[in-house]
Amino acid sequence: MTTTTAPLLTLKTARIAIALMVAMGLTACLPKTPSLPPGTLIELTPVFTGKYSLTDANGTVRSPADFTGKLSLIYFGFTSCPDVCPTALNVMVAGLNELADDTDQIQPLFITVDPEHDTQTVLHDYLSFDKRILGLTGSVAAIDQAKSAFKIYAERQNLPDSALGYTMDHSSLFYLVNRQGVPVYAIKDTITPQQLAGFIRYYLRTSS
Repeated sequence: MTTTTAPLLTLKTARIAIALMVAMGLTACLPKTPSLPPGTLIELTPVFTGKYSLTDANGTVRSPADFTGKLSLIYFGFTSCPDVCPTALNVMVAGLNELADDTDQIQPLFITVDPEHDTQTVLHDYLSFDKRILGLTGSVAAIDQAKSAFKIYAERQNLPDSALGYTMDHSSLFYLVNRQGVPVYAIKDTITPQQLAGFIRYYLRTSS
């Protein structure tokens, strides 16, 4: 009786099989693209230069170069904002909390659009609830340059009957800046902390 045996894998075939298994394993390890509401995420073009030179609460001049190697999460607002800015900052803080150990790879920034009121001291006190967020201010010209770099709309509206006498109408977006200091995404403030954290975690795992 003749016995037939299955042909042995050649060395080349074995290498291909191993490579395929490794590739499948790596694919399985990649984080899933987070599900975000339509229109929430805006991919930015090179016209968003992200350049600024502003001062933190300690009087240190800061620029994107200071945060090379980290992601920056930036929000433009003002300390006298009654509701929009506090709500957005709460989302930012809760999102950072969701990221847990990944927060050391992210620098959250709050850039004022009201530099005549938001001095270094005012920003320091306003952001004292979370030491991770670095507040930045500067001259009107320096803030205008930062606003232009991120295409931020901000305009003073006089309110004679209010305690402050005015408010600031402004864009309300989170900006994600990559490790090289280039703005890559704007994220609408309607996002939840979990969605914000999910997208940042995904970007951390899939970007260089």
